[in-house]
Amino acid sequence: MAAIEVDPAWIGGYATTVATAAEELGNGADVLRTAPLTPEAFGSLGRTTRVTESYTRASELLRGQLARGVEALHAASAALTQIADKHRVSDDDGAQSITRSGQG
Repeated sequence: MAAIEVDPAWIGGYATTVATAAEELGNGADVLRTAPLTPEAFGSLGRTTRVTESYTRASELLRGQLARGVEALHAASAALTQIADKHRVSDDDGAQSITRSGQG
């Protein structure tokens, strides 16, 4: 049977990377919210063809998807952090056990 190695430091680092990605994605969603395009951005043709309304609907859908993505990344980061912490504690307990037994 193959042994599975878990590197808590690597998992913890990856959790940080995922949390950073969540923040960056959240910043992108904030830009969509704080800097919407106005009807003037599309000119008279845009007003005639109602491009602004289409863009607004599309950006609302995108904002919703981004929000769900941010939530998923935050949840993944939290779960990875818990896994890393659990393995760190387990490794520390194992090391103390070996030390106490005089085998280390």
